[in-house]
Amino acid sequence: MTPDSSFATTLSPGLIEASFIEDFLTFKLVTAVKEHQVVLLSGETGCGKSTQVPQLLLDSAPEARILVMQPRRIAATTLAERIAAERCQALGEDVGYQVPFGSRAENARLVFCTLGVPR
Repeated sequence: MTPDSSFATTLSPGLIEASFIEDFLTFKLVTAVKEHQVVLLSGETGCGKSTQVPQLLLDSAPEARILVMQPRRIAATTLAERIAAERCQALGEDVGYQVPFGSRAENARLVFCTLGVPR
């Protein structure tokens, strides 16, 4: 038995299937972003559009600059702070925000902003 197959036998089939689906969707999303200048993403509340997807893109395209539009300043600043903390980084390092009357996006590749302030 190979190490991979012994590991796979400890997982439930549903978990393996969910992992495959997640990897496939990640591949599709990263491919779409690489092939198109603008990608619009919609989904249910709480599905990770603002927290997980931007990090996934940041990790899979080190040369990319990612702009995430938010409807309000508080959403843009709070999301940037949360993701920077999740990544154990200072705000403005890889993740920042740019809103009216404030910016912490010095060298950030992932920037949360409001409609009036796209970079």
